[in-house]
Amino acid sequence: MGSAAVLMTGVDNANNYRTVRVGDDGHFGSATGERLVGSGTLNGSFSHVYAHTSSVLTSVASDNLRGTLTSIPIQAGSTWRCCNLSQIVLGTGDITAYDV
Repeated sequence: MGSAAVLMTGVDNANNYRTVRVGDDGHFGSATGERLVGSGTLNGSFSHVYAHTSSVLTSVASDNLRGTLTSIPIQAGSTWRCCNLSQIVLGTGDITAYDV
């Protein structure tokens, strides 16, 4: 049985305190995620998107994002780091979005 995820606190380059979650698998971030194949929408809290195949995100939403991002291509085998997304709309492809 793995241990529960814990929070670490550190200081960024601007001397602001930030927290990061260490998942129960020992990696930064959560060890949980949600997969989406084909077009569709994911709602939740996501920090990373992994593309199993070449994929295009139609749009994304986040309270931490200024402006609009649309038609975001992600190459197969790549991970896209985002800013605490609350919604991901997948146009084409196969992705796993990992929880913050």
